[in-house]
Amino acid sequence: MSGVIQLALKNGNEKIEEAASICLEYDFISYRKLDKILSLRSDDLFSCSDKEPLQVDIEHENVRGHSYYQ
Repeated sequence: MSGVIQLALKNGNEKIEEAASICLEYDFISYRKLDKILSLRSDDLFSCSDKEPLQVDIEHENVRGHSYYQ
């Protein structure tokens, strides 16, 4: 518990809350995951409020599309 408090002091309450909500959303319930999200964070990660997954269109002969798996 004191490790999480140290992370909050270092990163601020708002960022720790956002990182914690990401952990809960993906069922990452550990200090290590929380610390990793905070260490990998960028301003884009925490400013994104719509929480829609990033869509990337890749055209390559080895990439199978959605229809392949039906």
